[in-house]
Amino acid sequence: MRCVALFQHGPNWKRGRSVYEQGPPIEAHLATMRQRYEEGSLLLGGPFEREGGIAVLEVADESAAVDLLAVDPAVAAGVLAYTLHPLTAFFDAFASVSTDSSVAALARRRTQA
Repeated sequence: MRCVALFQHGPNWKRGRSVYEQGPPIEAHLATMRQRYEEGSLLLGGPFEREGGIAVLEVADESAAVDLLAVDPAVAAGVLAYTLHPLTAFFDAFASVSTDSSVAALARRRTQA
């Protein structure tokens, strides 16, 4: 399943400094994201230009995504916080998925799953 984590500043974010100036927790976050990418659980990730960032995860279920993010060094240090959004992708260039179904058909398929 795909989940999207939207990162925002956590309570220990150093105000007035960019993501590149947050020190060891962000360095460790980058190393952890690199590891997740190499394992195949991180499909896309990085900071937004203005504030926050994104991680698109491929995980067994939402609980697995929570477990991955709970051990992220920047999250654990309170430098980053996140919201998690399970995703039903109707269009996905990564997986060559595209739908031509109607909204009603997609809704029926969702309730049958």
